[in-house]
Amino acid sequence: MTKSIKLLLLCLVEILILSIGYALQVMALVYFAQLGFALVLLCNTEEFLLPILLFFLPWDPLLKVAPDSFTIFTLSIPFILLIFLVKNRERKKLIDSGNLLIVLAFACITLLTKMALNLEISGSYLQFLFMLIFVPMYANVYVDKIEFSNCIAFLGVGAISASLASKILMDYSHMSAYIIREEWQAVGLLRLSGFYGDSNFYSLHF
Repeated sequence: MTKSIKLLLLCLVEILILSIGYALQVMALVYFAQLGFALVLLCNTEEFLLPILLFFLPWDPLLKVAPDSFTIFTLSIPFILLIFLVKNRERKKLIDSGNLLIVLAFACITLLTKMALNLEISGSYLQFLFMLIFVPMYANVYVDKIEFSNCIAFLGVGAISASLASKILMDYSHMSAYIIREEWQAVGLLRLSGFYGDSNFYSLHF
């Protein structure tokens, strides 16, 4: 059994424990699964990091200590960035100058827009900035090791499992704070897209 299959099965076990914990309202199981997610990320900071992140991306709304709190994604990304920088500190060039200018310009535009509109600088926005800085460096270092098929497989299984789990979990009233459900009663349509309200969200991911 290859490492990619073992990791994919491990990710599935993690979200199974997470789902059972939420369904039974056993927060110890939820926290255990979230800790496992963080450990899986921190122990795979090289070629499998991107596939793992893509797997858990559709599960992000459940990776919270409370419905209105930060996600484990937000907490983990700075540590992953730090580990990456330490591991690759001897490299002369972690990011191309052209990419760096684009990243900095985009970060400044989004920050200025938020300030101009008096929008909150939330944890999810900080996570976005960390990812904006990290992904070009990560891709530059591991470009020859990242397998496209692994990324698609992990994202696909993550999105499908999140859709199936949300279909079950949305019947529990205590899950309404985590699952966004949108209804168009005028046409009798219920749009389901995992834990998100936009049915096109996963299409955008793919």
